[in-house]
Amino acid sequence: MASVAPMDCYSYRCAHLSQATGTAVIDTRAFRIDFETTFHIAETKPLIGGCLPDCMGGGQLDFDLGALDVGLYEVDLWGITQGDLSVTSGLPWEDQCLPSARSGSQ
Repeated sequence: MASVAPMDCYSYRCAHLSQATGTAVIDTRAFRIDFETTFHIAETKPLIGGCLPDCMGGGQLDFDLGALDVGLYEVDLWGITQGDLSVTSGLPWEDQCLPSARSGSQ
């Protein structure tokens, strides 16, 4: 499983995800996963209080990558390398992820 979220922070009290679309193309020969995502986020005004810095209003897009072959995969977003993903077994593993400082989305 892989998740992509918007790059900017959107408070759940001041925004909601109206649509998220995307594709994930896995190139098993080149050991590359290329994501292309689009998020449509509507801004709202809370009835009481202000926005919170929780970043949950942008939502996320989840991809089921299935069982990947063992290896080091380059992870791209819109053709721009975001980092590497090391798959140590052919079994799904929930804790395989990119460091948050290097991951991003559009």
